[in-house]
Amino acid sequence: MKILSLMFLFSFNSWSQDVSLLNQQPVLSQMTGNCYTHSGTDMMTGAYLRNKRVESTIQPHPILLGGLVSADSGRGNISSGLTCDFFNAAKKINKPVCSVQAFNYYVSKSGATTKKVRDNINSLDRAMQNLHKLFQKNNWSRADKESALKAADTIIGSTCKLQRVANLDDRRFVELVDDAREIINRLSPRRSLLGGLKEDLIDMFTVGVGPYTFRRIEESYKLSKERKVAMNDMLEEIYTTMNDQCVAYARKNKLSVVPSDFLAYSKPYTCHNEIYKKPRIKNPKLKETLDFIDRQVRVGYPTGIYLCSAVFYGKGPKVGDYRDSKGECVNGGGHAVTVTGIVYRNGKRFFKIRNSWGTGACHTLAAGKKACLAKKQSGCPSDNAITCEDGVYYMSDDYLGLGLWGHARLTVMKKK
Repeated sequence: MKILSLMFLFSFNSWSQDVSLLNQQPVLSQMTGNCYTHSGTDMMTGAYLRNKRVESTIQPHPILLGGLVSADSGRGNISSGLTCDFFNAAKKINKPVCSVQAFNYYVSKSGATTKKVRDNINSLDRAMQNLHKLFQKNNWSRADKESALKAADTIIGSTCKLQRVANLDDRRFVELVDDAREIINRLSPRRSLLGGLKEDLIDMFTVGVGPYTFRRIEESYKLSKERKVAMNDMLEEIYTTMNDQCVAYARKNKLSVVPSDFLAYSKPYTCHNEIYKKPRIKNPKLKETLDFIDRQVRVGYPTGIYLCSAVFYGKGPKVGDYRDSKGECVNGGGHAVTVTGIVYRNGKRFFKIRNSWGTGACHTLAAGKKACLAKKQSGCPSDNAITCEDGVYYMSDDYLGLGLWGHARLTVMKKK
């Protein structure tokens, strides 16, 4: 078996021609931190469309597909990741995944909204992660105590709200809520009887305030390694349960379903993360990189890229507005999106970028450009650098280079 990179030769004329992919696929709105699942799903959708030679398809919902990947890998959360890691794991899922359209209907019938479900899953995910980090400490500060209280309160609220969408009548979910209530009970300020107060003070001065607090919480919460794993299992089960019930709902109500062979068309490919965050790449390496992305898109493959999220706001004219001297993102974190086209405007190349902030996200760019001009800075991003239409962005080579720090490269195994 030989690995072939998807690099192709073109005629000179083809380089100046516009190309656009995924034109008939919906632009979705992500929950915080799972942008890579959207980008990875876009890449899988592109592979399906290209090889089936069709213009559109029913695609799986990135949140649910990300949740199933998380469950299979034992991660327990989907709030951060890289596009290629997701792509390579998602293509191995061997069960039906609920479609975007069906999930929206499924959620709405519960009286909730897709946004609320996204937000509650995200909140539950982060709250569990915060508790994991806290219980790795030997002692807690006042800020840690406040963080634990907030996480416990979030777990209760998010689990109860998700109950409307997914049937979570499982003993482990009840225990999770009970544990969160116990944390709140132990940590919340309250009056104590004199005898109990005396005993608590002696204990605190003997072992120290931090260890005392940690010991009392650990005793009540019983957060052993097994319980931490169980917390992950519960989060995974939320995704799995929600997906299974959504698929059943779609079939019962004859809603759109994802083609049974959707994931199969991604299996021949391996996705590689090409990361160059430190230091920031400049020409001629930048041009070589952008030319590669151009070629991969031109042969029909939407290409995931990583860049600093601040570039989508256009608040500054300099690289320092988006990256520090070491290449790290400033004024925002890293973000995963998908290049789905190449467009030429007055002879200048623009990359068509499919974001996952929804169709109404363009106002943030307009506000950022306005803020830059208000500071009376020269060189503020203009329409000759970046524009936005219905949640899809267009960036010139130079402007994209300010925030670009990685891309996805596809290879395919050639049979002997």
